[in-house]
Amino acid sequence: ARVIRLEYEAYDAMARKEWYTIVSEARSKYHLLGTVMHHRVGKVAVGQTSVIIAAASAHRADAINAVHFLIDSLKARLPIWKKELLDDGSGAWKQNEAIDLSVHQPTLDH
Repeated sequence: ARVIRLEYEAYDAMARKEWYTIVSEARSKYHLLGTVMHHRVGKVAVGQTSVIIAAASAHRADAINAVHFLIDSLKARLPIWKKELLDDGSGAWKQNEAIDLSVHQPTLDH
């Protein structure tokens, strides 16, 4: 069977609180000027964007490392659940990924 659509659900109040915690952690690990993150909820067609993350920094390594940290943290920690709907009419909720967040080390001073 083939995935034809995704559906995302979130525990909004908890997700928003954890989101702010994740962004705060990113700002303390990396020298960031700003961040933007958005995760869609509801029905999403296959091939459409589900997550947007951007980070601004004076140094590209900080921005790149921060985006990597933010997406991994989002996938591991936010209470957002994904259901894959298949062309045979079935569907299944997917487990959040087990991600080792300890690999994300702070950027050294520039």
